[in-house]
Amino acid sequence: MRSDACHRALLSRSAGILLILSGCLSGERGEVIFPPGGMALDSTGSLQRVWVRDSLREIRSVGGASDQDTTLINPYMMASDPGQIYLFETDNRLLCYDSTGRLRWVQGGEGGGPGEYRNPRDIKVGPGGRVWLVDPASGRVTLVNRETGKVETMLKMRLAYSSMITPTPAGFILYPPDQPGDLHYFTPQGDPVRIDSLPWSGYHQLESLASQFRTAVDPKSGRWVLGFIYGNGWFAFDSAGHASERRFYVEPTRFPAVIKEHKERGTVVTSLIRTPASALDMQLVGDTVFVLFDGQEPARRRKVDMYSWETGKYFGSLMLPELADNISIAGASLRVFSTYPEPKLAYYERVRAGS
Repeated sequence: MRSDACHRALLSRSAGILLILSGCLSGERGEVIFPPGGMALDSTGSLQRVWVRDSLREIRSVGGASDQDTTLINPYMMASDPGQIYLFETDNRLLCYDSTGRLRWVQGGEGGGPGEYRNPRDIKVGPGGRVWLVDPASGRVTLVNRETGKVETMLKMRLAYSSMITPTPAGFILYPPDQPGDLHYFTPQGDPVRIDSLPWSGYHQLESLASQFRTAVDPKSGRWVLGFIYGNGWFAFDSAGHASERRFYVEPTRFPAVIKEHKERGTVVTSLIRTPASALDMQLVGDTVFVLFDGQEPARRRKVDMYSWETGKYFGSLMLPELADNISIAGASLRVFSTYPEPKLAYYERVRAGS
C-alpha cells in the first residue's frame, strides 16, 4: 500500500507528465499516467445546479426490507422499458419485474451453454423491445424475448472484449478498448459493418481505464448517448450514428490519473487513483437525457441531471430520496435500483410542483 504522503505527492504533480515511482508502489517499477493536455483540470461547465421542485412519492418496492431480505440476491445491473424492469444477478440469472413490482419470469444460469452466462458486463433494451446482454467471458451477445424470457438469439461477439453494447434499429455497437476505432457497428446477425471514432481527439489520448463510459438508447427513435463515467463529457448520436461534439455535465469532474505497475515476468497491473465519478447511469427518453451523477457536491448518487439530446441544454436536476445505482424513467414513473444498504428496486411517482 502506498502512503498518504506519496498519494498526495502524486496528485500534486502537473497534468501531462509521466512520473516514475521509486518505493511508493510494489513491484519492479510503477508509473502514474496523467491525462494529457490538462484534461485532469477540465472544469468546463457550470457548478450551479437548478433543482426541479417536483417531488417523488414512493409507490412500492421490491427487496431491501432488511439484511435478512433475500428477495433480490446480489443484482448488479438494471435495464428497463416502459412496462418492465430487468435485473441481472451475480448468480447469472435475469429477473423480469412488471410495473407493479410483480416478478414475471426468471431466466439464465452459470455456464457457457444456451441461455447461460459468465457474468455479463452490460444489459440494454433495444428497438423492438428485446433484451440485449453482452457477455465478454463467453464471447457472445444474447437476445432475450421480453414477454417469455426465452433466448431468441446468441451472436458471436467477433471482438476480444467489449464491456458495453448499444442496440440500434440497424444492429448493435460494441466498444473494444484495445483495437483501432472506438465504435464497431454490426448487423442484427452479428456481421461487421463499419468502424468509427468519437469526435474528440482527447479520448484517444486517455488511458483505457480513465476513458470508461455509459451508453443509453431510446428504443423508439434509435437515438443514443455516450457519457464518461470519469471526467467531463457526453455525446449525442442519431440513429445513423452521427455524433455531436463533446458536451459537458453541469458538475465537472476530473479525468483520473492511472497507476501502472510493472511486475516481474512482464506482468502489468493498472488501477485508477481514487477520483469522483461522473455518470453512474444514463437514460434517454425522447429528447431528454437523464444522468445519475456522483461527483463531489452534496447528495452524491442521488442527483439526476437532465439535458436536451438535441442541443445539450441543461434542463435542471431531480433529487432522489435515496442512493441509487441505476435509474429508469417511464412517463411520470421513476424506478430506482440500489445495492446499498441492501438490494432494492423502488417505484416512484413524479409529482409536478404545484399540482
